Amino acid sequence: MINGFSRALAVHRETEFYYSNEGNFSEYTVFSQPIPITPVQEPFTYQTFNHHPIIKVGKIDIVGISSSSLLHVGNSKHISMEARVKHIRQLLPRENEQNHKQKHKLK
Repeated sequence: MINGFSRALAVHRETEFYYSNEGNFSEYTVFSQPIPITPVQEPFTYQTFNHHPIIKVGKIDIVGISSSSLLHVGNSKHISMEARVKHIRQLLPRENEQNHKQKHKLK
């Protein structure tokens, strides 16, 4: 059985400013919502026959593996993988937006 799990906050800011208390996953519902898993409804049959039941790997060239992926050689009965990423973009207010807001506040 293989279980993989990855969580990440990806924050993009226009200014380099960091708070010391950032990164609490419980503040974002994306990390606690259940993931709907649709069961396989269609019947299927398969048959395997291993002439040589031993897997030997001489060399593998890997370009890259991220935190939400896996390199697996062989056979597994159960594999469960989950990756959740919350992307946050924090941009500075634009001058046009500020002028627009000020004009409407004065009226």
